[in-house]
This record gives sequence, structure tokens and C-alpha cells, in this order.
Amino acid sequence: MTDTLSTTILAPQGRPNWTRVHLIYFALAAFDLLAVCTGLWLAQFTATKFEQTVEGISFSEVLMDGSRDMLVSATRLMGPANEVFEDGDADGALLRLKTFSADFDVALEKLSSEIAALSEAMRDKMDERIESSGTNKFTGTVKELFGLYHKQAAEIRVLRSSMTTDSEVAIKLFRDHRLEEAGKHMSRSDDQFRQILVAISALSALADAYVDHAVEQGQASFALASTLQNVIGFAILLMVAMVCGYAHFVGKLLRGKYEELASAQAEAEIGDRMRAVNQEITALNVELAGNIKRHAEAQDEIIRRGKMAQLGQLTASVAHEIRNPLAAVRTSAYLVKRKTKDMDLGIAPQLERIENGVTRCDNIIAQLLDFARSTAAQTSEHDLDTWLEKLVEEEAEKLPAAVAIEFHPGLGGDKAYFDPARLQRAIVNLMANASEAMVGKGDDPAKFFTPVPKIQLTSQRTACGIEVVIADNGPGIAPENLAKILEPLFTTKSFGTGLGLPAVEKIMQQHGGGLDVHSEVGKGAYFTAWFPGVAAL
Repeated sequence: MTDTLSTTILAPQGRPNWTRVHLIYFALAAFDLLAVCTGLWLAQFTATKFEQTVEGISFSEVLMDGSRDMLVSATRLMGPANEVFEDGDADGALLRLKTFSADFDVALEKLSSEIAALSEAMRDKMDERIESSGTNKFTGTVKELFGLYHKQAAEIRVLRSSMTTDSEVAIKLFRDHRLEEAGKHMSRSDDQFRQILVAISALSALADAYVDHAVEQGQASFALASTLQNVIGFAILLMVAMVCGYAHFVGKLLRGKYEELASAQAEAEIGDRMRAVNQEITALNVELAGNIKRHAEAQDEIIRRGKMAQLGQLTASVAHEIRNPLAAVRTSAYLVKRKTKDMDLGIAPQLERIENGVTRCDNIIAQLLDFARSTAAQTSEHDLDTWLEKLVEEEAEKLPAAVAIEFHPGLGGDKAYFDPARLQRAIVNLMANASEAMVGKGDDPAKFFTPVPKIQLTSQRTACGIEVVIADNGPGIAPENLAKILEPLFTTKSFGTGLGLPAVEKIMQQHGGGLDVHSEVGKGAYFTAWFPGVAAL
């Protein structure tokens, strides 16, 4: 049988049965090359879609950040007209109104310039259609999306002008003691502020619609990539099966005299082919897994930023909705106190409690606005040690008398760049927290947690820049709370908002620094607020 087969193979009439088998190699090689090229195309396709998704959401991020800044600026714009009923300083209120109005215009113009830059960058994609589904629906072209923005921006400019005019008239009427007419203009200004909120919410709705579009496009690309990956895997498995079948065919064809040599050669070829295929499969899987991971991380970052932007808008809106009633309470208490000043009605303690309650609520609103504010700090050069010494003296009069305060200056008269108003809120917040940790509100010695309460405030220069350390000898912070103490809305107080320390951290980040917390149970805690202390480039 072997001799017969060998004769058949060597005979000229047997050549067509085996001399053309090399063509199968070319077919398998072409099939292999096709699979590899398809895999490379898939990797490039996934990377391209990922870049398009990241580029597409830039418009939404700019619009969300700009909307939040305008919301905070609009809330501040309402302040001077309300505060004039408390301090009676009409000229100062008019000056602040002018400043806050200019800040609002700067925020709007900054957003408009960023949108214009995005419009220029996305000019080649003006015909791309956006079709999103969800709470905020928008169907149209990118060009129409920019048109809707400019329409809303124009409406906001008109409303801001009317709101500023009514607030200015209200302040001047208050200065002339025409309170009833001033109240009417304040009501009109408040209505226009609400319309501004609606217009800004419309901008946020446009951003949400574009986010929905970007996420849906990313999900569609991921689904297509997964489908193509399955197809390529099936094709590679089919190729491996064909290689195995071909090796079996060659082994049967070349048995006989050349059987041992042909079998060894076939096994070597199969091994090389299998190793090459495995390497190609591994490389494709690694590259595809990396693209999918980056895509998922980008989507998670989009969702996190959206949640933080929504939280910022919510806190700013809540702050405004609370501040207006508080302004009415403060104004009413002021009028009652003035009218009953010379009467012995016995309501002075009640009026004082009202004023204390309004002040406490106003401090909470300040924390909310500090947390929601995203604008950069307005730094200027100051002697930090002198500034801190004055601040400590003023704060010592407000804290309970049982708390001793020590200040250790360590900068030797060196000056630093910082925003005095924001840094003051941060330092005062940390000192108040230290005092409450040791003596509570300070009104009941039975509730003192520390026998000899003491706060030490130290300034020093380190590799990080400038550090201000606020240390206490109180009960310390439990380890399970220390890990969550800087998370928004986390608090161990029955009356806290959970935004005090996050707001302090954000203030220090706006200075280019941060906030470090260290504590040991039973040995107190110390907070390190650090920042570079140099002028911004």
C-alpha cells in the first residue's frame, strides 16, 4: 500500500493531487491577514470614537461650569438690595451692586467666549445630528444647539439689566426712607432673578441633552466594538480549525516514504501558526480591553461631574430661596426693633433670638455658596502673620471664654498672595469646629469635653509653600469618621450641614493648595491649610 501511494505521488499524473496544496497556505495566510487587519481597524475605530466622545462632552462641561458660575453670581447680585435693610449703608450697597453686576457680566462673557471657541473648533461637525432621549430632549444639529445658547444668553443679559436697575432703584428708595416703594421694586427684582434662574436652567438642559447624546454615541460604539470582537474571535477559531484540518490532510497525503519528515514539518508549522494566532489574539484583547476601560472611565467621570454640577446648582438655588425669606425676617425684625425701641414691651430677648437665628442661617448659606462657587480666588499681597494675628484677636472675642487661643507666627514678616475674604472664612470655620469639639456651644460647662480647652494656630513655610495649622487638644476624631470627614454632606453634628470642611477644602484648592487632616483619639486633632502663596501666572 505504501509503495503504491509513493508511486502515485511521484508519477506525473499524480501531480495535480498534491503539488497545488501550497495554495492552501496562501488562502490561510490571506485569511489570517484579514483577521489581523480587521482587529487593527477595530482598535483604531474604538480609539477614534472614544476621542470623539470626549471632544463632544467638552461643550456640555463648559456650559455646566458656566451656568453654575452665573448662578452663583446672580445670587450674589441679589445680596446688596437685601443687606441694605440690615446695615442701612445704601452707598455701600450701590457700590457692591455695581461690582457684582460687573462680575455677572464677566462670567457671562467668559462663557460666551468659551462657547465661541468651541463653535470654531467644531465647525467641521456643524451638520452632525443630535438625537437624545431622556428627561431633556433635543433633536437638531450642532449649529442649532449653538443658536439656542446665544438666544438664552441674550435673554439673560436683558433680565440682568432689568434686575440691576430695580435693585438700584430699591436701594435709593430705602435711602430716602420710602420703604413701601422700595419693597415693590425688590419684588420685581426677585421676579426677574427667578426668570434668570429659568434661563440658566435652560442652558443646563442643553448641556444635559448633549451629555445624553455623547453617552449614547459612546454606548453605540461600544456595542459595535463588542460585536466585531465576537466576529473576529469566531473567524480566528475557524482559521485555527482549518489549520488543524489542513495539517491532518497533509499528514495523510505525505505518508509513506516521506511520512515521518512531513509529519514533523506539519507539527512545526501548526505550532508556529498557533503561537502566532495566540499572540495576535492576546494583543488584540489587551488593546481592546484598554480602550473599553478608558471608555468606561470617561463615562464614569462624565456622570460624576454631572452629579457635582447638579449638587452645586442645587446648593446655590437653595441658598437663594432661603436668603430671600431671611432678608424679609431680618427687615421685619429691624423695623419692629426700631419702632419699639423706646417702649417697654418685654420683647427684646425674642428679637435677639430672631437675629441670632438669622445670623446662624446666614452662616449656613455662606457655606453653601462657598461649596458651590467655582471661580478662582482673587488674590493680593498681604503680610500673612499680621493678618492672622488680627483675625485671631477678633475671633477670640466670639468664641467661648473657656477656650484659650495661642498664635505662633512663623513667617517672619514674609508676605503672601491670598484672597482675604475666602481665607478668613476657612480659618474661622476651622477655629469654630475646634471650639465646638472641645466645649460644644460653650453655654453649659457640663457639656465640656476637654478640661483645659486650647486652640493653637501656627503659620510656617514648608516645601508645599505656606501652611496654617489649627490644632486643638479635644477628644479627637474617630478613625471611621476621619476617612469621611471631607465628604460633602457628612456630619456628626445634630445641627450641621456637612459642607463646612468640604467648603474649606475647596477654598484652599481655589488658592492652589489643599487641606490635610490628622487626629488621634483622646489627643486632639490638627488641620493643615496649605497654599503656594505666590501670585497666579
